[in-house]
Amino acid sequence: MPPMDHRYDRSAHPARTVRDVEGVVTVRDGALRIAPLARPGWGRAGVHLDAVPAADGLVLAVGLLNGHNGSAPFRQRDLLRQVRRWVLGSGIDPLATRLRRWPSRPVRESVLRRLACWTRALLPGPDADALGGNAAVGWYPEPMPDDPTRCGHGFVIRGAEARNGTLLARVDGRLLPVAEDLPNIPLLLVVALRPEGAVYLMADAEDPGWLRPLAVDPAVTTGPQVPAFQQSVLGQIGFSTDTVLYGMTVARCPGLPPGVTPTEPCGLISAELEVLRAGAVASLVWRSLDAGNHVRLDLRPEGLRLHVRNGGTDRLAASVPNALTPGRHSVQLRDDGRRIAVAVDGQRLDGLSIDDPVHAGGGCLGYPDAAAAGMAVRRFTAYPRRIPVPAALAVPLPWVPQGSVSLVAERFAGPCADLDGQPLAGGGAWRRLVGEGGIGSDGSGAIVQAGPDRPAPGRTLYGIDWPDPDFADLEAVIVPPPLTGRGGANSRAGVVFWQDPANHVVCNLWLNGGDRSMPETYGSVSCFFYRNGFEDVYDAVWTNVGGRLRHGEPATLRVACDGRRFTAWLDGRAVLHRAFGDVYADFPSLAIRRVGIGVNWEWGTDTGSRFRSFTARRR
Repeated sequence: MPPMDHRYDRSAHPARTVRDVEGVVTVRDGALRIAPLARPGWGRAGVHLDAVPAADGLVLAVGLLNGHNGSAPFRQRDLLRQVRRWVLGSGIDPLATRLRRWPSRPVRESVLRRLACWTRALLPGPDADALGGNAAVGWYPEPMPDDPTRCGHGFVIRGAEARNGTLLARVDGRLLPVAEDLPNIPLLLVVALRPEGAVYLMADAEDPGWLRPLAVDPAVTTGPQVPAFQQSVLGQIGFSTDTVLYGMTVARCPGLPPGVTPTEPCGLISAELEVLRAGAVASLVWRSLDAGNHVRLDLRPEGLRLHVRNGGTDRLAASVPNALTPGRHSVQLRDDGRRIAVAVDGQRLDGLSIDDPVHAGGGCLGYPDAAAAGMAVRRFTAYPRRIPVPAALAVPLPWVPQGSVSLVAERFAGPCADLDGQPLAGGGAWRRLVGEGGIGSDGSGAIVQAGPDRPAPGRTLYGIDWPDPDFADLEAVIVPPPLTGRGGANSRAGVVFWQDPANHVVCNLWLNGGDRSMPETYGSVSCFFYRNGFEDVYDAVWTNVGGRLRHGEPATLRVACDGRRFTAWLDGRAVLHRAFGDVYADFPSLAIRRVGIGVNWEWGTDTGSRFRSFTARRR
């Protein structure tokens, strides 16, 4: 069977495959795009291909950038206050200037559409628990099921507030978490049908050539199956962003994923065990170097125990009292070489999750002596940690690679003074680009001239001339202000890509603390777009990063931009990606004339972040 490949051009993508109740689905630049729904719910926005008979080796691959993995319905509490903020913006421009530029502003959605979405949020509607997720993709028994979280073999993306998003897979009729702290970057989600059900795999744009097996659904598939993607809700608290589907491919890939060899490290073990009598005992052994060095899961009448055997000595790493009752059970072990997670009958056992790289290179020994202990192994499969993406499933995922040639390595060792006018070691000088606040060097860094009782007066940016308009890779080591008893300790520090005063992009950290603005202290990495002299703060994009940002501790923010899109990393992990054309259709590129550092307004301002260093690289 040849691949059924849909790259979303109008000639190859028939309209009958689209469900679009509110008119939010469009096709542009070779991608299908879904804008936010005014009324959240399943069955209202999505795309499906034709049904095909279920068969071993039939694989669905979908390349996508979910608009925001943390998307969830919100209840509008104060419409007038939200409209007021929308009109006022970040405060970088006087209100009279904003109103004068309003008719020619860059438009993601019309005023009427945005107000309709916000007004609809005044009314009761389904909450996040009722929906079960914000997006779903997989194989289903019908084209657009009313609730894809309860049928088929599929992935579900669910908002996780401070931790951004969680990727779940439907296993044994339940939703099993398979990837947490899910950042807003392009993903390749793959669901492979097998005789025993389905195998779930994922790749991301940071490592696009390799799939990672995540889970197995042992439920047998029968009858025609429909490959589909649905969006139930998009955005958070009134923000607007699109989901982008880069491609949707169905192909036959027999043997995907392949099993491991006995000496190969395994990333996923799936076993179906039958307890034949009370008191049955069995073990699953992997990360095995030899008899005296391995990791072992013991399934015993008193519960499940995870042991690490090192040099012939056992160490109990974790245990739970969940005993297997007589009958059949599915057991899954996921192992990325450091973190081990265990699930039984589709339910993750958090008490058996550990982070330990011991014996990570060991092979998979399997299930010694299970039958003799009253437990029958009806099925056992083990898959590698990484599998090359088959050519038939390759959906290109956009990305901006990091630069390699350092042109600027600034440690702010100059005199204790404002950055404006301070020279660079390789020539040139810092210049104030915008704002009324200050950032000054103190011989060992550059510190925002602000504090809890005198926060920075909005956005303030400093820049240096840049020779390559088509690429820049900026890295800043930033220390958010420490928590004190004096009140807010907020960071909005970041980097800027500057074309001219009317066009620039700011990527910054967001961290609040010491005040009551948020019930939980956590951080994010955000991006704001100033286009044609106007900024719509509700078009900003971000990724929540949980506790990875901490007060008083350095964080490395790195952002690479090729003039058409950007990718951001926090402490070496990719957290955010977007093409400028994903935000505004008429924003194809930014000519990078200057680069630099600064602080932003983002529902509050900075109170004293420190820049330890700033590095700018070219390709």
